[in-house]
Amino acid sequence: MKVRFDEHTAAGAYARGWWVKTTLADALREAARQTPQRLAVVDDNRRLDCQSLFEQAAALAQALLARMPTGSVVSFMLPNWHEAVVIYLAATLAGMVVNPILPSLRDRELQFILSDAGSRMIFVPSSFGRHDYVSMLSRVLAELNTRPRLSCCAVIPAVTPPTDR
Repeated sequence: MKVRFDEHTAAGAYARGWWVKTTLADALREAARQTPQRLAVVDDNRRLDCQSLFEQAAALAQALLARMPTGSVVSFMLPNWHEAVVIYLAATLAGMVVNPILPSLRDRELQFILSDAGSRMIFVPSSFGRHDYVSMLSRVLAELNTRPRLSCCAVIPAVTPPTDR
């Protein structure tokens, strides 16, 4: 696959405002400074304001940096839970590559994505929608010919039904 990119195209994208030099994590840092109590994330009964979200993301970013270098690939296969937001922002704050994986995918697709991306860490739910993600990840890792250099697998506990988060 060839990516069509050159300096002229990039300059045009910046000039039109399509591209910016700040990240979503940069915007969160600024929002936490300017409007710390503003509601940022709603997840069922969980509410996070800008300050709380930034503090959680910054703490996780430090933990990620203690395990692996900037530029590492951090994958997560989570539904639209607040943990996914925190993980995305933390990896961005840490200067890592974010690799979100759709939770509807199964063994074959997950195996390809982990192998192709070279993930160093993956976050999965223990279960969601009656699917056991821990067992699936175990099967996938056992079958990979070239194991990704995963330094850690983190499991996010699921909430018991009926909400299933």
